[in-house]
Amino acid sequence: MIWGGDLTWLVAAVVGGSLAVVAVGRMDAWMRDREAVRSRALAQVPGAGQPDLGGRAVRRLVGEVRGVLDEAAAAIGAHRWLRPQERAKALSVLERAGFRSRAAIVRYTAAKLISAVAACGAAILLGQANPDVATHAAVEVALVLGAAFAGGLLPEIVVGFVARRRGRAIATALPDALDLMIIVANSGQSLDMSLDRVAREMASSAPALSDELQVTMSELRVLANRREALENLARRTGLRAVRSFTATLIQTIQYGTPLSQALKVLADEMRQTRLLELEEQAGRLPAILSVVLMTLIMPSLFIVTGGPAVLTLMQSFAP
Repeated sequence: MIWGGDLTWLVAAVVGGSLAVVAVGRMDAWMRDREAVRSRALAQVPGAGQPDLGGRAVRRLVGEVRGVLDEAAAAIGAHRWLRPQERAKALSVLERAGFRSRAAIVRYTAAKLISAVAACGAAILLGQANPDVATHAAVEVALVLGAAFAGGLLPEIVVGFVARRRGRAIATALPDALDLMIIVANSGQSLDMSLDRVAREMASSAPALSDELQVTMSELRVLANRREALENLARRTGLRAVRSFTATLIQTIQYGTPLSQALKVLADEMRQTRLLELEEQAGRLPAILSVVLMTLIMPSLFIVTGGPAVLTLMQSFAP
């Protein structure tokens, strides 16, 4: 047994530190939201932003403490733990999964840390409960390291699964959204009004696509370059169908082509592509079923048909 009695306190300290990471991250988000509310309130009240002389030192001290806590939360959360390439990749996956909040990367990193620590604790308890593992130090160390790696990888797997599921939902609902957009465009509505109407109408049937369209509408109102807002939609989803959709909209804006006609051609292409994908999946079914047949059904069939003959031969040649 390589773990001493102090290891329990070590694990407890690490878990406590992980919980402190989450607490600091939550405090950071709460303080920022409170500051934003206070700024809006001061902007609405004339003269309210002028502090009195007696409270100036206290406010300066509170501001310095808040700045230190902000830097600590940023350092502990994600900004200095992940390299720029890893952080960009994590942000891309989180955006595809629908997590676009400011604290998403902090929570994601904290989840990886807590999951790794929890997996280490479970591996230690498993090693203590199993005498065969406890007597081999190398096996126990390998078990703990493997558990830490798997625990740190678990949030990444979960977020990737959510991102893929959300992408499939968007790709499935996009042809219906195009049909609805064609109807709205034929009624004389502009591109912005068509996107807004489609986003509102599909909020219940396709919430993921509706959310992305609403974000795009907000960017179209704010950004000076409309092409950038549409390109951001394709970047956030990472889907080929959405890239084709945004390319069609950009071409419509740039060259003035009829919106309804371009969307009708694109919808037909998407449905044809979807049909080809379904035919491809159906073509793979015989190969998949043959593997299942050979591994599960055929051995049982051989045992049932040839088992009695084998038993008879064994009894005949028995001394």
